[in-house]
Amino acid sequence: MSLQNYYDNFCVEVSMLAHHDPEVCLCKGGGWVLSDVDTWHECPCHKEKPHPESEYDETPAEDQPQATVTPSAVPETSFDDDECPF
Repeated sequence: MSLQNYYDNFCVEVSMLAHHDPEVCLCKGGGWVLSDVDTWHECPCHKEKPHPESEYDETPAEDQPQATVTPSAVPETSFDDDECPF
C-alpha cells in the first residue's frame, strides 16, 4: 500500500471512529490523532484544540514571568591541538 493510500484510509478511519465520549474516541479528547507515519489528523468531534506540535500557550505574554539569565563564569582552559582525539 502506498503512503498516500495509508494516509487516505487513516483519514477515513479517524472520521469513522470519532466519538463524543473522550474515553472511546481515538483522540482521547485531545482533538488530534497521530498516525503510524507521523501525520496528525484533527478529530471531527473534539475540534478547536491546539495542535500538539504548536507552541500555543493560553497565558498572555505580558502575564508570563520573564526569565532572568545570569552569566556564569566560564573557566579558561588551554587546549593543545595534539590532545584532540578526533
